[in-house]
Amino acid sequence: MEAFASPNFKKVILYYFIFCVGFVFLHISLISIFTFFHFLLDHDMGTIENWLNRNGWEILTFSKAICFFLVSKIFQINSYQDLHPIKSLLKKLSFPSIKIFGMSFFLLAIVYIYLFEIEGVTTNILFQEGFFYSSFLGACSYYIFDFLLIIILYEYYQLSFNELSMVTYTSMLFFIVTSKIALPYLSKYYIFILIHFLTLFFIHRKGALIDCFVYCIFVIAPLSAIYGLDLVWDNSYGLFNFTQKTPIVGFLGIWCLALGYYRFSRLN
Repeated sequence: MEAFASPNFKKVILYYFIFCVGFVFLHISLISIFTFFHFLLDHDMGTIENWLNRNGWEILTFSKAICFFLVSKIFQINSYQDLHPIKSLLKKLSFPSIKIFGMSFFLLAIVYIYLFEIEGVTTNILFQEGFFYSSFLGACSYYIFDFLLIIILYEYYQLSFNELSMVTYTSMLFFIVTSKIALPYLSKYYIFILIHFLTLFFIHRKGALIDCFVYCIFVIAPLSAIYGLDLVWDNSYGLFNFTQKTPIVGFLGIWCLALGYYRFSRLN
């Protein structure tokens, strides 16, 4: 309870709350603007919905990037110091650990095997290179902007272990709510939002920031662009297409094993 009363905790949550509200507002505004111009061109609702869906990742990424930049600038101005938070954070990056690559390979291999144990998994005939890049980059950025903002604030305010724990759980709640607003058809992929969000913070605590980037690039992005576990398009444009329900318990078990390996591995 003391963590909730901490002034630093409140500041971090306030900045992240502003980021989340700004993201939702900008995302809805962009959709409204694009819809308005489509109406001016006499496009029907089916055409408009199809265009918004096909460009969903671009709209989401642009919204998060702009809000991240604005909130970072607000934080920089309010700190009354000549801060360059993003540059300072990136300067601390080192080489990734061997164990994060082992963990990534394990997750991709086991999820691949697990999905192909489910009947109905096929190669997707709608797979296209353009959608692949959009899904790959979009899935990475969807988590990275939120995570980086929180880590920048955490580093500046020097939060304690308990404070960071409360920030993690509170921000995760905000992240889920904003995802539900921006992606109303999210449904079965809540489990991946939960898993990826908590995994990034776990890796940051037990390893290094660069390992978090590796996880985003080698786990989150391929699961979305190749495996079809896509927050925006579902499995419509992924390389693989499966029709069954997402096996939640199985995925939780897989990630627990992977995180256990990362935590206790002696590899550097």
